[in-house]
This record gives sequence, structure tokens and C-alpha cells, in this order.
Amino acid sequence: MKLRYIIMSMVLAFLGFNANAQDNRLSLNLNYNYSFPLNSFRSDIVSKSSPRGFTGNLMYAISPKFSIGFATGYQDFYQKYDRQIYNLGKGQQVSAVLSNSLEQVPFMARAEYYPFGNATAFRPYVTLGAGGNFINYEQYLGEFGSSNSSVGFRGMAGVGVKVPLGIMQNWGIDVGGSYDFAPYHKFGMENLNTANVHAGLYLSFQ
Repeated sequence: MKLRYIIMSMVLAFLGFNANAQDNRLSLNLNYNYSFPLNSFRSDIVSKSSPRGFTGNLMYAISPKFSIGFATGYQDFYQKYDRQIYNLGKGQQVSAVLSNSLEQVPFMARAEYYPFGNATAFRPYVTLGAGGNFINYEQYLGEFGSSNSSVGFRGMAGVGVKVPLGIMQNWGIDVGGSYDFAPYHKFGMENLNTANVHAGLYLSFQ
């Protein structure tokens, strides 16, 4: 009898934990982000991918299938080119090493859609975001440098999956990928578009 009571208590406790997990409306994500420059970003500024980045978002679940919230992050792109001869105009030339550095900090409204809701242990999702993009661009030609800071538009579309862990299932792993659209009409360039992969953790709470 005592063993049966203990088993029933554990089952009821487990069901109670799951019920509480469904009430966790807020979710905090922190992810490592690896980014690949695309289009004119790749051809005009840096061709190397960036391992120096992270993303974070705070989401509120308005239903088991929909969440809305705020997203931000940071990505640092850098590339140094071999020494070449550069024309400075009016017959002036210089032999120097060229280096480009570009940092992006997005701040966007974000929406997530979970097609299966809470019906499965693995929770695949699609996501969209739109907002602003703080950009800091620096270029050095030898010892001579210039910098420019600006704010532009940033759009994002992505897919991923969340894998709950623990008894309460209120935290877990988040992995996925995204495409970021970022117009940038400066210095003859057109955009700072990127493709990204991320992996990290999420925590849900009331």
C-alpha cells in the first residue's frame, strides 16, 4: 500500500509539474550565433564568416502556438586583406594592408509560430522579425582609418526547434537558422544580408 501511495504521489506531482509548465508564458532565449555574409556584404566588405556573435530574445506566449516579443543580438565581422597598391587620387598611390570591421546590433519585434503547439516533446517553430539595426563600420588603410555609425532597417525569417529538458520542461535547448535582410546604402554598398545558425538555451517562467 505504501509503495502504491508513493507511485501515485509521484505521478500526480509529475502531472502537476507539466500543468505548471503550460502556464509558463514568458521565455528567455540566449544563443550563440555564427553568421555568413551574403551578396554585396560578402563582396564589398568581408568574405569571411563571423564566429563572434550572440542573439537573445524575450517572448510572451499568447497561445500554445503563438509567441510575440523582442529580440536583439550582436555580431562582429572582421577581415584583413593582403598588402596591395591603392590609388588615393590625383596620382597618389600607397602600398598598405586594408582591414574592414563591421558590427551589427539588431533590435526587433519578433513573432514565433509553433505548428504543433505543445502536442510534441520537440517543438519546431518558424519565426519572423522586423525592426532596427545599429551598424558600426570601420576601415583602415595602413595606419589611416575611418569609421561610420548608422541605424537602418533589419528584417529576419528563420526556423528552429526547441527541445525541453528537465522534469518541469521549463528549460531546454534551442537550435535553428535564419536569414537577415539589412539594407545599407553607403559607400557604394547595397546591403548587409546574412545567413545564420544558432544554438543555445531557453528558460520559461511565469
